[in-house]
Amino acid sequence: MNPTTKQPIQTNKKARNATRTTPIFIIGVGLVCIGMLLLVIKGMSVEYIDAHGILHENFFLIPIGFACIFFGLLTLIYNFMTRR
Repeated sequence: MNPTTKQPIQTNKKARNATRTTPIFIIGVGLVCIGMLLLVIKGMSVEYIDAHGILHENFFLIPIGFACIFFGLLTLIYNFMTRR
Protein backbone atom coordinates (compact mmCIF):
# COMPACT_ATOMS: atom_id res chain seq x y z
CA MET A 1 0.00 0.00 0.00
CA ASN A 2 1.21 3.42 -0.77
CA PRO A 3 0.83 6.36 1.66
CA THR A 4 -2.05 7.92 -0.27
CA THR A 5 -4.30 4.91 0.29
CA LYS A 6 -3.61 4.97 4.05
CA GLN A 7 -4.64 8.61 4.49
CA PRO A 8 -8.40 8.20 3.89
CA ILE A 9 -8.48 5.30 6.35
CA GLN A 10 -6.86 7.38 9.10
CA THR A 11 -9.11 10.34 8.35
CA ASN A 12 -12.18 8.10 8.45
CA LYS A 13 -11.07 6.69 11.83
CA LYS A 14 -10.69 10.20 13.26
CA ALA A 15 -14.09 11.21 11.92
CA ARG A 16 -15.69 8.10 13.39
CA ASN A 17 -14.16 8.83 16.82
CA ALA A 18 -15.32 12.44 16.66
CA THR A 19 -18.90 11.49 15.83
CA ARG A 20 -18.90 8.76 18.47
CA THR A 21 -17.83 11.04 21.31
CA THR A 22 -19.99 14.02 20.39
CA PRO A 23 -23.24 12.55 21.82
CA ILE A 24 -21.37 11.51 24.96
CA PHE A 25 -20.12 15.08 25.41
CA ILE A 26 -23.63 16.48 24.91
CA ILE A 27 -25.07 14.05 27.45
CA GLY A 28 -22.39 14.99 29.99
CA VAL A 29 -22.94 18.71 29.60
CA GLY A 30 -26.69 18.19 29.72
CA LEU A 31 -26.49 16.24 32.97
CA VAL A 32 -24.31 18.91 34.60
CA CYS A 33 -26.73 21.65 33.48
CA ILE A 34 -29.76 19.71 34.74
CA GLY A 35 -28.03 19.13 38.08
CA MET A 36 -27.25 22.83 38.47
CA LEU A 37 -30.78 23.75 37.47
CA LEU A 38 -32.23 21.40 40.09
CA LEU A 39 -30.05 22.95 42.79
CA VAL A 40 -31.07 26.46 41.73
CA ILE A 41 -34.75 25.45 41.81
CA LYS A 42 -34.24 24.02 45.32
CA GLY A 43 -32.63 27.26 46.45
CA MET A 44 -35.44 29.37 45.03
CA SER A 45 -38.31 27.20 46.23
CA VAL A 46 -40.49 28.27 49.14
CA GLU A 47 -40.13 26.29 52.37
CA TYR A 48 -42.70 26.69 55.10
CA ILE A 49 -44.24 25.04 58.13
CA ASP A 50 -48.01 24.70 57.96
CA ALA A 51 -50.50 25.03 60.81
CA HIS A 52 -50.03 21.37 61.80
CA GLY A 53 -46.26 21.74 62.18
CA ILE A 54 -45.34 19.88 58.98
CA LEU A 55 -42.33 21.17 57.04
CA HIS A 56 -42.93 21.55 53.29
CA GLU A 57 -39.78 21.67 51.19
CA ASN A 58 -38.37 20.11 48.02
CA PHE A 59 -35.51 18.25 49.71
CA PHE A 60 -35.46 15.51 47.05
CA LEU A 61 -33.96 17.98 44.57
CA ILE A 62 -30.63 18.09 46.44
CA PRO A 63 -29.51 14.45 46.00
CA ILE A 64 -30.91 14.27 42.47
CA GLY A 65 -29.08 17.49 41.54
CA PHE A 66 -25.77 16.29 42.97
CA ALA A 67 -26.19 12.89 41.31
CA CYS A 68 -26.77 14.54 37.92
CA ILE A 69 -23.67 16.70 38.37
CA PHE A 70 -21.59 13.71 39.48
CA PHE A 71 -22.63 11.47 36.59
CA GLY A 72 -22.29 14.35 34.14
CA LEU A 73 -18.71 14.96 35.28
CA LEU A 74 -17.96 11.24 35.06
CA THR A 75 -19.31 11.25 31.51
CA LEU A 76 -17.17 14.25 30.56
CA ILE A 77 -14.06 12.65 32.08
CA TYR A 78 -14.78 9.44 30.16
CA ASN A 79 -15.22 11.48 26.99
CA PHE A 80 -11.92 13.27 27.58
CA MET A 81 -10.04 10.06 28.29
CA THR A 82 -11.36 8.21 25.22
CA ARG A 83 -10.74 11.16 22.93
CA ARG A 84 -7.04 11.19 23.85
